Amino acid sequence: MNRILKSAILSLGLLCLFAGICMAGARPVAGERFTVRRVAVILLPATTLSDLLSADMPNTGMLIKGGALGLMNSRTPGRPDGEAPESYYLDYSPQSAYVTLGAGARAVAGVDARYAFNRDENVLGVSAKDILFRRTLTGADDARIIHTGIAKLVHDQESLNYSITVGALGSALKAAEMKTAVIGNSDDGTPRREAVAVCMDGRGRVDLGDVGPLMSLPSPLSPLGFRTNTPRLLLEAERCIPQAELTVIELGDTARADRARPYTMDAVYKRNMSAALKEADQVIGKLTGIAAKNGALIVLLSPYPPSSVMAKTKNSLCPVVVFGEGFPSGLILSGSTRTAGICTNADIAPSILGWLGVPSPKEFMGRCIAVKGCPDAAGYLLWFNNRAGMQVKSYAVVRQVVVATIVFVVVFTLLWFLIPFGPGRRTLSTLALLPPSVAPALFFAALLPTGSIVVAWLQVLVFSALLVWGALLIMREELRALMLISGIFTVAVALDLLCGGMLSRFSILGYSVVDGARYYGLGNELMGALLGGSLLAVCVILYSVKAARGVARIVLACGLAAAVAVIGSPMVGANMGGAISVVAAFGVALAATSGQTLNLRRVLLIVLGVAAVLSVFAGLDMLRGPENESHLGRALRLMCSGGPEHIWLIIKRKLAMNFMLVRFSGWSRLILAYVASLAAILALSDKNKKPWPLPYYLRVAVLGIAAASAAAFIFNDSGVVAAGTCLGYAWSMLVILAARAADGKPAR
Repeated sequence: MNRILKSAILSLGLLCLFAGICMAGARPVAGERFTVRRVAVILLPATTLSDLLSADMPNTGMLIKGGALGLMNSRTPGRPDGEAPESYYLDYSPQSAYVTLGAGARAVAGVDARYAFNRDENVLGVSAKDILFRRTLTGADDARIIHTGIAKLVHDQESLNYSITVGALGSALKAAEMKTAVIGNSDDGTPRREAVAVCMDGRGRVDLGDVGPLMSLPSPLSPLGFRTNTPRLLLEAERCIPQAELTVIELGDTARADRARPYTMDAVYKRNMSAALKEADQVIGKLTGIAAKNGALIVLLSPYPPSSVMAKTKNSLCPVVVFGEGFPSGLILSGSTRTAGICTNADIAPSILGWLGVPSPKEFMGRCIAVKGCPDAAGYLLWFNNRAGMQVKSYAVVRQVVVATIVFVVVFTLLWFLIPFGPGRRTLSTLALLPPSVAPALFFAALLPTGSIVVAWLQVLVFSALLVWGALLIMREELRALMLISGIFTVAVALDLLCGGMLSRFSILGYSVVDGARYYGLGNELMGALLGGSLLAVCVILYSVKAARGVARIVLACGLAAAVAVIGSPMVGANMGGAISVVAAFGVALAATSGQTLNLRRVLLIVLGVAAVLSVFAGLDMLRGPENESHLGRALRLMCSGGPEHIWLIIKRKLAMNFMLVRFSGWSRLILAYVASLAAILALSDKNKKPWPLPYYLRVAVLGIAAASAAAFIFNDSGVVAAGTCLGYAWSMLVILAARAADGKPAR
């Protein structure tokens, strides 16, 4: 049997072993099925966890103490194209947050989300029910509330590159013959009734409730001149909660106070918000009694954060409290995030349906919420929220580091031709260790969290300098120092992922739960660096010990299995694009050890290896069920139900992201800088001499890293990022070898 085929079979066997270990050691996100007859959702917009824990909210404090507490990522895609921005929200609108809650997926919405009315309410001389028929050819039937902007909201979603159904939650309840109700508004002279979007059906109808002008009262000293009509709201709640399976109640005074902030002094804003929170707490106390009397589960949440928080910190995490008789207390746990205490706004709709015993529609992106016990849920979430906020504040450092690295590579290349051969060139080659040390420095900086950009820069410089100095002190040679830096980084990231990924989660080079693009596993920035570093470390070790090619193939096969298990396992790295890149990188390296060129047969073996990896992980992932599957399992399940259209949407989304990053991101410039620098150094520096030979195993490393970078770029939706962090290792190694060759001293 061909030696390459033997290596591939060995790799697959080890892959299955590692994947089994990883899957067996990870617990699924699941909880006991909890069902109720009714759910009451209380919306308290523009509030934070600290607001709910204040001394002015004792009734809310009782809910928190006896229920499940969490932070909800409230991010949405943004606004419809061409719509003017509102308030401080730069990348999404509050209206989108309400529509998302009812769609079970991130939706986009503009001012039309506000326009909901009682069925017979006069709207510019026409009743709301007549406007609905005019726009949708749908009658109001027995619906008490009409959303006249439903058609525009549906059209707004056409700008998204994934499928979404506006009003999916209400439609699912209607199909199950359950009633919905909405009570309250945040009117300020114009209709502000976005809460209707949470439980309306796909035709913009809600069975019961009252969102009319009488739900607000003129109040000259209140924010924007209006306040909630509390007695009428409570009276309507007494009527609707016993009749409706889902009741949504908007306490609009906090929203008014937040919208009025740009027009009020800070002291006035604080007074307005404090009064709104105190009044809301009294209402929550009375609503708790009504819900308990009718066996309803209470879900208290803020659909979006205060405008000042988004303007200053970009922290989109909002509080969620779930309370009811028999409902467990502790931290909210979601299969979407796999992070205790964190859920997404897309998780609310499937959770409500799950608690009411109704199956979730296939287009829902969220998962049903479970609960994990925690003796001090509030204290833990305050710490987590602060840590996540510091991470977001420091994110600018990554962009600045990319720019600094580009400048460094350009200056380094210019100095290469200005400094003559000898000690000066060797000293310069030592500086080539700095770019590969940046990713480990950013990773280890998570040990000392900070929200200051200046301090974060100091940490990066100190950690990078310590890594380079320590590696040179131990190894006494640049190439082996590079091997040590890469090896330390590889082992540290792998151990962190296997132990829960705390450093990966809070590293400013990692993903952020606030950003919401990824909540668990391994992000593309760290994935690219891990892949390049691991392959380089393995190949330099093989070169240093002068390993036989048979031994090298076994080592590379084991490295393939370990890297795939850590990077691609659904319960560890959960990065399927990274898993494909691993197979491509190590597959090319394995093929190179045969001493033959990469022909069609070997390419087919690599493709089969990729298919085997995806099949193993997809099978393991889907066996865990919809509530626990990772991105791969969910994508496959949606493709099975959605057909070719869903496959095209995924491809389109990934291509759009990569195209945008190539055009506007500094990472694409960094890749060009690396390639241009190597082309100049290798092709022009010694043009009067014979080309220096690249040692065998180091040539294997270069081929593998090139394959890894290409595969990462193609198969990841931000592949240019992974390619940029991966290529730095090949650049450093080739520059070090070029310096030694120029001095006539081969690498040891």
